[in-house]
Amino acid sequence: MSQPPPLRRSKPVWLRLLLVFGLIVGFVGGAVIGFNAYAAAKLRAAIADYEADGETLDFRSLLPELVPDDQNFCAIPELANLADEELGKANRERIEAMALPEPNAIRGPRPSLPNGATTGKSTDLTLWAKWLTGNEPHNEASAAEAVERALSKDPELVEALIAAVDRPAAAWTPAWKTQELPEILYGIQVPHLKSAQDLIPVVSLLVQVAERTQDTEHAVELTLAQLRLAEAAYGDPMLVGTLVGTTCLTEAFDSIWTIFASGLQTPETIDKLRSAIGRIDVRAAMLQACRADLATGCQAIRYVKSRNELFKTMSDLSYPEGESNKELSFISRKLWSMFTPGICDLNSVNLIGLEYRHLIHPIRDSGIAAASEGSVLEEELTRRKGIWRLDSIFVKLALPMVMKAAKKIAVSEAYFDLAITACRLEAHFAEHGSYPETLGDLPPDMSYDRTASRYRLWLPGPDGEDDGGKRILDPEKPEKTKFHADDYQGDWVWDYPVES
Repeated sequence: MSQPPPLRRSKPVWLRLLLVFGLIVGFVGGAVIGFNAYAAAKLRAAIADYEADGETLDFRSLLPELVPDDQNFCAIPELANLADEELGKANRERIEAMALPEPNAIRGPRPSLPNGATTGKSTDLTLWAKWLTGNEPHNEASAAEAVERALSKDPELVEALIAAVDRPAAAWTPAWKTQELPEILYGIQVPHLKSAQDLIPVVSLLVQVAERTQDTEHAVELTLAQLRLAEAAYGDPMLVGTLVGTTCLTEAFDSIWTIFASGLQTPETIDKLRSAIGRIDVRAAMLQACRADLATGCQAIRYVKSRNELFKTMSDLSYPEGESNKELSFISRKLWSMFTPGICDLNSVNLIGLEYRHLIHPIRDSGIAAASEGSVLEEELTRRKGIWRLDSIFVKLALPMVMKAAKKIAVSEAYFDLAITACRLEAHFAEHGSYPETLGDLPPDMSYDRTASRYRLWLPGPDGEDDGGKRILDPEKPEKTKFHADDYQGDWVWDYPVES
């Protein structure tokens, strides 16, 4: 009688578990390797395409060239080394000492800074005199004297700025190319920009004082100093420098408007102002800022990737302050760390693609306004808002700030065209005694209308629509109107009060 075949012994449970575990590890490992390799290839292709169009992600190569000290407005003793934390400390403290006082319970809110180019109305110095001194001035003349006394804390510094306005260039010192860059470029210190922000309002108000006292030559000299400070700030490769340059330039254009509104300008002063404005290239400054911002962002992503800190970055961005993220288990964290290289590379791919396509390329080819419209980019960012869009963590962090800056700086580009054209019209008046009926060779989209008293220039405002030169001021506080405000409607206008 034959024996039945022996029963097959099943594999031990532990062996089965080991096999399943091996399959899972193999699958996950293959997925990790494949994903990271795919992302790395995408990044190499994105960088190659970017560089093929003449661009670069090398931050140091984007830094401005060195300027000899004897040719540099910012190298005078009073401004030297402002960009160095230690060497420039004394100069920064000197500038800070002459800055406008901070609002407080006694002084109350600070009056609006000169804003004539936007509002079409002169600055009320009586408000400033009362705010600075606490006393009510008797008239405009006494208000101008009171403001001048309050602001004349360091007349030698102001005179030093004026004496250097004819130098060929303006760049902060020590030069960017000579500085040691930090490991994370976002950590670059820019103390000099605070000094520019302290100086500009003071100089702006001194221009108003000079105009009231009919000292046009002094008003022009002060305005030229404003323009040099704007030029220096625009020369910074960082986006924050471009924003400070825009503030400087806006105040300088208000000073130019004030000088022209007084009617005391001469052919010589007009020519000086036009030449000084011509040294500034707003589009080039914004383009430089976007390029540097992209290089800085990609460098930050590489830093996160090299230290495997994506989990921490993700947590910081995804959880409001004070909330816990402890539910992410140890295994989840390990999974994040394995996929970190690929996720970081895809963030770089998207940052390069979006910033180049929607900001750098439009600015380079068409101007800041082409990028500041931003509706397509805004829609793209909206689609990437989900917490699981891991390929867009840094895109969502960086690009909204650049878009907002582009909208503000687009106004400076418009102001630039308006101010240059105003110089041209004032030069025509100085030569012919009248303004022309029509004006050819206007910048794109600009309109000109000779009025009964003088003239009016305008460009379509933020909506891109030509409203016939209609300026829409804030109904409650007209002096607070800002052309770059999100809710501004109407055109960007340059004209004067009827009596001027």
